[in-house]
Amino acid sequence: MIRSGFKWLPVIDEALCTACSLCIDACGPRSLVLDDYVAVLANPDSCGSEGHCVTVCADDAISMHWIPADGSRSVGKWLSAKW
Repeated sequence: MIRSGFKWLPVIDEALCTACSLCIDACGPRSLVLDDYVAVLANPDSCGSEGHCVTVCADDAISMHWIPADGSRSVGKWLSAKW
């Protein structure tokens, strides 16, 4: 089922990202990719919200935030659209 809500997703600070690819290697579902020398959340639907990318980032360029999203509630951590 597809529903709107807020998903716990990684946010990359482009100014801090050094394109080391550690986060990409740590991401099991391959939600992150390298684009123009910056890590990018290219597949938020597949993100499991585990934060492995945050823990391996040596540059502190990634943090987790509740982001408005649509998708399957069976993947990742979700909050309802109504707070």
